[in-house]
Amino acid sequence: MKEKIEKIISTVERLPPFPLVALKVVAMARDENVSIKQIAEIVQYDPSITANVLKWCNSPYFGLRQKVTSIKQALVYLGGKNLVEIVMMSSCKPYLDKKVVGYELEKGELWRHSVGCALLAQILAEKASCGDKKTILFTGGLLHDIGKLVLSEFVEDAVVQIKGLIEEGKDFLEAERKVLGMDHAEIGAKMAERWNFPEELIQIIRFHHQPELIKDPATALIHLADVGVLMLGIGAGLYGLAYKAKNGAYKMLGLKERDLMSCMAELGAQLQRIEALVNF
Repeated sequence: MKEKIEKIISTVERLPPFPLVALKVVAMARDENVSIKQIAEIVQYDPSITANVLKWCNSPYFGLRQKVTSIKQALVYLGGKNLVEIVMMSSCKPYLDKKVVGYELEKGELWRHSVGCALLAQILAEKASCGDKKTILFTGGLLHDIGKLVLSEFVEDAVVQIKGLIEEGKDFLEAERKVLGMDHAEIGAKMAERWNFPEELIQIIRFHHQPELIKDPATALIHLADVGVLMLGIGAGLYGLAYKAKNGAYKMLGLKERDLMSCMAELGAQLQRIEALVNF
């Protein structure tokens, strides 16, 4: 087991860096003293992200009458919240849009699940009066399952054992830990630490399956959003329904299961629009 854990950790240590501009945007968006104009100035120096932002801005999704040709124009037409979200989607898509064989996720499924989680977390935040956390929720939703990218090959090698434990009544996280010595939430947090993500984002990734271990509303919201998107069958893959919402998450947020259900009903239309935006 020790050798397996060391091999997983060494895989994390060989990861290429996360886009620096995206990291700066995450940090700046959480700082009340930083203006959206300052964020736009940072973004414009990354040609890849800028190209994607402009492409998405000029898509039918936004229906702008005038073609947007610069990040500053995009800021004027879209507003700060949309700009930050497009920057993050543009930065995360190359990582999340891949086939994740170990988890039985076809190309695009992990990406669609992650976007769904980001959107549903924001819808739930309104219900729970946590609207001030929308920026970190969107990023946390996109990146909560990032650990699956590293753990996939190890899960693939041990899939028979993992499925056997799930059939015995273990949830997926327990099965991962039992067989591999660590789970995708833990390895995702190690990836986030390597990439110098903000501590709040690292915590969301680490505890999104165990919100009872940390009294943080944002983590609880991501947890419920993750459950809701899986219940809709979006990116379930190997998981199936071997993952249930924690009662403590509902209590922390003052929500009931019916609140999650009503928010899930709102998700469909939003996810359709985002899918059109990024040309699924």
